[in-house]
Amino acid sequence: NEGGGGWPVGFGRDNIYDGIDRVPRETMDVLLILHDGFREERKVNEDWFGESRIVETVDANTQATAEEIFKAIWEYARKFSDGERQSDDMTGIVVKVLDR
Repeated sequence: NEGGGGWPVGFGRDNIYDGIDRVPRETMDVLLILHDGFREERKVNEDWFGESRIVETVDANTQATAEEIFKAIWEYARKFSDGERQSDDMTGIVVKVLDR
């Protein structure tokens, strides 16, 4: 929203987000809010990067910081695409509960 003051794209007061069972509250819980550009990253004429590879990356980086987790997802997605031009933006937020 130019000039500020509005909701970010995709968020709104009346939006309902399916698939969210709980908000992370326990130590080491991770919350990912990723643009679909990650899931839709792909090699030419091959599979999408998909959610399973995102989960695999988080699981492999349980001891990492939120920043490191985001970087690992981004790097894996770009490596997966084998240098193909990025077709969509790949933005996101990673929140990790450190201590309760």
